[in-house]
Amino acid sequence: MLSIVLKNNQPTAVILSIKEYKETQKKLAKLESLLEAIENAHLLKMAMSRENSNSMDFEKFVAEQGYSMDELEEMAESVEIE
Repeated sequence: MLSIVLKNNQPTAVILSIKEYKETQKKLAKLESLLEAIENAHLLKMAMSRENSNSMDFEKFVAEQGYSMDELEEMAESVEIE
C-alpha cells in the first residue's frame, strides 16, 4: 500500500508498508552496486586508453614544477577551503 501525504495540496511525504520499504531498499542497493560497477568499468576503460600516452607520475610532475612533495604538502595544509 502506498499513500501520498499532502501539505498545501503539494506532495510532501510517502507512506509505504514495511514490505514495500524493504523491497525498495533492496532495489536501491542493487542499483547502487550496478552504478558502481559501471563507473569502475568506465574508469578502467579510461585508464587503459591512457596506458600508452605521454603521461607522467604525479611526483615527477611536481618536481618539474620546481617543488618537492614536502613543499606541496605544506602548501596544501596552509590552504582553507570554504
